[in-house]
Amino acid sequence: MGRKKKVVVPPPDSDVWQNTTEFRILERKVKRKGQFDESLLENLQDKPCHTIQLFNRSIKVIAFDKFPGLYYIPNAIPVELQKSIVKEALEEWVRPPNVCNLDSHFHLNPNGIWNEYVAWKNSSQSEPKIKKRNFDTVQVDQYAPPSRNTTEENCETCKVTAELKKKPLVSVLDTDTNVIIDAPVTKMSSNDDQNITQVLPRLRWCTLGHQYNWSIKEYHFDRVPPFPQSIVDISNEIVHSLEGLTQYPSSKWKPEAGIINFYQPGDTLTAHQDKSEINTQAPLLSFSFGLECVFLFGTEDKSEKPIALKLKSGDMVVMSGPGRRAFHGVPLVIKDTLPDTLKANGDKDWDLFQDYLSHTRVNLNLRQVY
Repeated sequence: MGRKKKVVVPPPDSDVWQNTTEFRILERKVKRKGQFDESLLENLQDKPCHTIQLFNRSIKVIAFDKFPGLYYIPNAIPVELQKSIVKEALEEWVRPPNVCNLDSHFHLNPNGIWNEYVAWKNSSQSEPKIKKRNFDTVQVDQYAPPSRNTTEENCETCKVTAELKKKPLVSVLDTDTNVIIDAPVTKMSSNDDQNITQVLPRLRWCTLGHQYNWSIKEYHFDRVPPFPQSIVDISNEIVHSLEGLTQYPSSKWKPEAGIINFYQPGDTLTAHQDKSEINTQAPLLSFSFGLECVFLFGTEDKSEKPIALKLKSGDMVVMSGPGRRAFHGVPLVIKDTLPDTLKANGDKDWDLFQDYLSHTRVNLNLRQVY
């Protein structure tokens, strides 16, 4: 038998590629196999730098003349606060009444999948199975239509696929949690129940406050669980400290929607704009915990070249003003970059969190909807 022919990947800016916008070219450069090329990162030495008081510390805020409204705040979140947020997210937020991506595919424990996982790890019991949720077996009269502000025909904030136009979007009430679950955007290859160690790594997102319909990229305005008070307090302090830069009055700020993203090496977030919110003047706050990533930020035009920033655990990005409507994305999560400060270091209560964060980047972003 002959040798397999080596596949030659064309250069990122080759005309062979269908999408040759500046944003897509830089995405391909960052994602190319092998070690990440640090020279692709933006030089921060010559950028305007401001100082603010935050969490009883003086910290620097980096601005970008070519990208007004973008602020990068390295080491914004103290280590103990990072741990507190991650712990609360996994234990308290990724559970009803909040909805995560796994809910569309599985009947999760009402106490939350993380808490079920920890309870099993600390016991001598056999590994629990997670029961598969099958929307195909639900009768039509059990479906509940999702709330919509606009029809598919006049929706300008999202692209509704031809498949979604063919059939109604559906959701079902989970009687165990009394939470409405939307049908999955994509189906899983297997309808079998699965071990919890197979399911937990598939956790990708969880919504806080205003729940979000990922099929049509719109909020469910009739599904609004209480927003975590700890995050309300943290975000209030941040917006107040940044008021002189963003020019957004902290008295008007109210976190009304949040998304917790869980990325693993190999996962990406392609270039997109966040424009589902009615209020696009309020800043968007984005926090990074766990593994490092490369974050790309551009303008409202993907043909204009973006910049690349490396975000470490505890870093923050704030998008305000014109930067609120800019394209941005995460083409790379960098493996083996968990900082020593987030390792257990003898703290047995943190062992499982360290294990999880050692292969995960947790991103919390907060928005004001109205």
